[in-house]
Amino acid sequence: MDSPNQNILNFVDQAIKFINTSTADNIEGESPKNKVLVHCFAGKSRATSFTLAYLIKEKSINLKDGLEMIWKVRPIAAPNPGFMIQLKALEKNFLGKNSECEVM
Repeated sequence: MDSPNQNILNFVDQAIKFINTSTADNIEGESPKNKVLVHCFAGKSRATSFTLAYLIKEKSINLKDGLEMIWKVRPIAAPNPGFMIQLKALEKNFLGKNSECEVM
């Protein structure tokens, strides 16, 4: 549910496991054999939030840089305020600090 009160962090590890399992046969440096589409009803908040959590935990990309990457391909991407609080906590926990990040 796309509610600022929803705890998405309870589901992040399951989503990351799915992405990693689905793309396990891909070879770095080659065109990906398998891809994963992360989407929600509007493709704006939940999908963006789970993609950002993946980028933070698996690729060590900070929240600001991750959002900028996503905005290049999905300009309407905007995690709701509750999700942003959780993503900032995740970023701090995994990367040791928070980036200067604001949603447009």
